[in-house]
Amino acid sequence: MVELEIERKYALGLDQSLPSLAGTLIEGPINNYQLVATYYDTPDQRLRAERLVIRRRTGGRDDGWHLKAPGQDADHRVEQQLPIDPDAPGLVPPGFWEEVSQRLGGQPLVPVATLHTFRQEQDLLGADHAVLARLCIDEVYSDAAGHRDHWREAELELAAGQLALLDELEAILAAAGIVRATDVAKIARALGAAPTASAPATAGQVVQAYLAGQLGVLQHWYRDPSGLPGGDAHDGRVACRRLRSVLGTFGSVFAAGARGRLRAELRWLGLQLSPARDAEVVADRLAAGIADCDPAAAPLVEGYRESVLRARLATLEESLDRSRVAAILVGIEGLLSSEALSPRAEREPSAVLAKSWRSAVAAVRTEQAAALQSSDEQAWHGVRKAAKAARYGAEVLVSALPGYDQQRVAWEQVTEALGVVQDAVVTRAELHWLQGQGWPGLTPELLAALDAREAEAQQGALARGKAAVAAALALS
Repeated sequence: MVELEIERKYALGLDQSLPSLAGTLIEGPINNYQLVATYYDTPDQRLRAERLVIRRRTGGRDDGWHLKAPGQDADHRVEQQLPIDPDAPGLVPPGFWEEVSQRLGGQPLVPVATLHTFRQEQDLLGADHAVLARLCIDEVYSDAAGHRDHWREAELELAAGQLALLDELEAILAAAGIVRATDVAKIARALGAAPTASAPATAGQVVQAYLAGQLGVLQHWYRDPSGLPGGDAHDGRVACRRLRSVLGTFGSVFAAGARGRLRAELRWLGLQLSPARDAEVVADRLAAGIADCDPAAAPLVEGYRESVLRARLATLEESLDRSRVAAILVGIEGLLSSEALSPRAEREPSAVLAKSWRSAVAAVRTEQAAALQSSDEQAWHGVRKAAKAARYGAEVLVSALPGYDQQRVAWEQVTEALGVVQDAVVTRAELHWLQGQGWPGLTPELLAALDAREAEAQQGALARGKAAVAAALALS
């Protein structure tokens, strides 16, 4: 539902009363409401900069999600309303996401303030008892990132009356010393002065900044209307891995119980994406292999994309538990609040995060020692998983401790090389599965050539990975 809202706000002292408007209009009965509104924006408040407001509000006549945009002047606002999804009450509705996603610059939409408002609402009636305007007296308690405020204000909203009626009522208020509020929207007052860009200063802020970035990736993947449910499976799976890894490596900056089951739920979501992502990888590697070995067999790749990849994407689209994904997104949002942090989060990043990261590196060293003693090449898959924690941990550290950029690059080289090993393993297994299915165009000769190509890539990448692990450990 889209409405044109015409209203004016007036500042009130905490004990200030309004004059009677009964001489101009008939005053209807007073209704009392206790409103709770959560406002959403990017961490750097991009919506606020464009005078856009997204909120979820309950307790009044119009419970639901509201999106407000500027109108023709300060008195006019365009408001859209959508209901709250009971299966995902904390998730910004798709319709609102589509309205603003291009303005976010890849950043997440997160709660930036909560307002508790005690409202007295009164209809103002004409001689025929039609509602011409509505008067609201609000006592507001706001909390924005720990900054709390308390104020009172009045709103005059035009219903069936003419704009001149607001001028007439405003004159009555002005005669009583009541003037327009400086901030047109409550959220503007709650947030205070425009934010200034500053680097995260504490260990908790550093980790939260990283989580916010990955939440943005996951939100945009999930909500983008172009894909499955919103893009290829790669972006979603990598964001899940980064979030899960960082929550494990730097868990000490969060209060007991704050992470809940998030790591387990992120693992679940990553596993849901794995079949589709593996098919994406196989399709790309098949295309490159066939281009080298037998370009005439290119239709095999298109057949694989159409029959296997498309089917796995469709299965993901149909079977993904959306309410569970919504709970994950809202859970990550919760970790961005100050209440989610432990006392350790207030310390310097170098005092807390560097120590946690060294524990992640030690885990790689343990996995490497086991892999070197094993004759099973799959033992290096355990090294790869441990190395991802070191890589993602270094990504967190480098924002606050630039000296870690060298380590970040070194561990990226490890995970990339060992990632090729895993991709080759997956592709070889898929090739033999396709053979068992009697896949059209996959002749024994082509199968042997493609398998040999993947085996060579696997061995070369494993050698590079082993060397990269040794180099990264020596550097760390």
